[in-house]
Amino acid sequence: MSNFFRNLYKVILDWLDTRSAVYWLGGFLSITYLFFFRLKAYLVAHHGNEIGAITDPFYRQAYDVAFFSFVVVVILFFLWSVLERGNKIILALGCLSIGILAAYQLFYISKDTVYGDLSARQNLIIDPRYKYLRIENNENTRQFKAPGRLSADFAVVYFSTQNNSPLEDAYTSNVNDPWGRYSNYPPIFHYLCSLTFCNLDYGPASLTHLLLQLGFFLAGFIFIFNSLKLTDTLLPNLILVSFCLFLTPVGLAWFERGQFTLYVGLAYLCLIFGLLKQNRIFILLSAFFSFIKWTAFPFTVTLLAIYALSSANLKEFKQRLGSVFLYGSIALILFIIFWSASLLFLNGLIRFEQDFEPTGINLAYFLPVTIVKFLPLFLVILGLLLYRKKGPVQVIPFYAGIAVLFTIYPTHAYDYSLPALLALIPFLLYWSKIPEGSIAGKKLTVYLYYIFLIAASFSIRLFVTEQIQTGAYLLVACFLIFVSSRALPKEPLPGLVKSAAA
Repeated sequence: MSNFFRNLYKVILDWLDTRSAVYWLGGFLSITYLFFFRLKAYLVAHHGNEIGAITDPFYRQAYDVAFFSFVVVVILFFLWSVLERGNKIILALGCLSIGILAAYQLFYISKDTVYGDLSARQNLIIDPRYKYLRIENNENTRQFKAPGRLSADFAVVYFSTQNNSPLEDAYTSNVNDPWGRYSNYPPIFHYLCSLTFCNLDYGPASLTHLLLQLGFFLAGFIFIFNSLKLTDTLLPNLILVSFCLFLTPVGLAWFERGQFTLYVGLAYLCLIFGLLKQNRIFILLSAFFSFIKWTAFPFTVTLLAIYALSSANLKEFKQRLGSVFLYGSIALILFIIFWSASLLFLNGLIRFEQDFEPTGINLAYFLPVTIVKFLPLFLVILGLLLYRKKGPVQVIPFYAGIAVLFTIYPTHAYDYSLPALLALIPFLLYWSKIPEGSIAGKKLTVYLYYIFLIAASFSIRLFVTEQIQTGAYLLVACFLIFVSSRALPKEPLPGLVKSAAA
């Protein structure tokens, strides 16, 4: 029986290497998605409105078939064509197809963000994870042409910067926010926004906010791929980022809500690269991006603690402590610039985290909240053991594992935080190219991470409930930590990790 499957696998691979297979696959995908796209338009016309179409039982079943087949195709595309076989024809066709679809989605959700014209709801092939939440129409929002626009979470920053409102009002009596919410973002970010794009009308301002963090993230992503000499896999991974951000419910939720998730990803990118290269400019940048979105701090502080405490001798400890001091100094300076407002902001965050009712994807479904809050301490201890035994490069899967854990760490954890985990891709790829050890095992780890990112980006459409989804996060995190514990013996890599004396 095993020989039969082995021969069948070989026959399939041989066929996929042929030109006819490329044409068959490309034609099948094009026809399938054109069919479902036209089906949606037909049902909208038949029911007379969008809501009638999306609640039609036949449409929902047909759409789910297309939805899940799309996930499978993308997974196979990246695992086989890009990472393993290197088929340039399929690579080009796949990148072009996904790129066009992602650009299509980006165009319509951006248009709706600026104009509030319902174009996202009417035209998107895949909709965001949550229902569209639009700015309400009242006297205050009309001043800034905001009614009907998207980016509801950005509103808490935008409206607090208008009409020369004191910064403290954002954390005490934020009456300008359409939902009366207190801000969860630091005063320095409010101040910088008030000087720049928050001077625009609400639609253009919110789109600028989203495109700015996307641009920064992609620039950092590309730079690190080039610095780690991974340019041969850059294009398909950029397509993967586009897919996860604009062709999945979770990625679109980040955009639709006007969230700040990619600043967390930037903090991760900069810190891991800064520690590997011992480049303090990147550590400084990581401190700045972490400060914008404080959910980055559990991961970054844990990594810095492991980095400093795993020093081999006193001299190395002092040098590493300098990097930690730089990171802490930047965060402290950003905090004390607006001291009184920062204290109010911090108090609000503490109250928010003390709400012991877990929501979204959350570790507290499986562990008591008190134990969950001690997770960073446990991970520092575990990280010290691994780092001293394995070295800075071989513990990269551990970094990825704890990044996954910290995504489900906050009391209120929503899956639009998932895109931050895209930041671990270049580091896992670099680790997988270490020649020693099991190449197949390292490829399997990278493949699993890709599958996890794609599957988790479809949220409860694949996992049914948030509890099951949280369990998947937990399993993937444990697997990555286990892989790191079984990694290679300590052996610094030339050209990447500098000695402490350097």
